[in-house]
Amino acid sequence: MKTTRQKITLHEITTRDEAESFVGQIALLTIHQIRDTAKMDSEIAAIRTKYEYSLAVIAAELKTHTDTVRAWAESNPGEFSKGRKSITFVQGTIGFRTGTPKLALLSRLWNWDKVHKALISLGLAKDYVRTKEEVDKEAILAAAAQNPDKEGARIACAAFGTKVIQEETFFVDPTLTEVETRQTVEAA
Repeated sequence: MKTTRQKITLHEITTRDEAESFVGQIALLTIHQIRDTAKMDSEIAAIRTKYEYSLAVIAAELKTHTDTVRAWAESNPGEFSKGRKSITFVQGTIGFRTGTPKLALLSRLWNWDKVHKALISLGLAKDYVRTKEEVDKEAILAAAAQNPDKEGARIACAAFGTKVIQEETFFVDPTLTEVETRQTVEAA
C-alpha cells in the first residue's frame, strides 16, 4: 500500500482563548479516537471468536497428521534416498531438518554457573569465557548530577567525549471525565 505524504499546515494561535479552543478540539478528537478504537477492538474480538474454534480444530488435526507422518518416516528410514533427509510426494515434501548447533547442559547436575566455574578451574576461561566492557552511562549521569559545579561537570564529561543532555518535549494531556469516555465507548 502506497502512502502519500500530506503537508501539515499549522495554524497560528495568537491568544489564550484560541489555545483553549485548540485544547478543547484535542479533547474531542481524543474522545473520538477512544470510541473508534473501542469499536475496532470489539469487531476484531468478534472476528477472533468467530474463527477461534475452527482454527483450534484445524491446528489439532494438523498436529495429529504431522505426528502420524513423522512416526511413519522414523519407522521407515529405507524410504529416504541415500544421503537424503527428505521425501518428495505429489502433494508435499516430508523430511528432517538439521538445526543449528547449540550448547546444552550435560545433565540436571549442571547449570551455567557451574560450567563457568569449571572452565575457570580448568584454565580455559581465556578461551571460553567472555567479558564485556562497556561505558557505565548511569554512573556518569549520577556523578554529573551530584556535582554542584555544573560547568565543572560539563568540562569533565567533555574530557572523555560525552555531554549530559536533557530534552524537553511538548505535550497536550486533554482532561476527559470518566463519564465522557464511558458515554463515548458505549455509543460505539
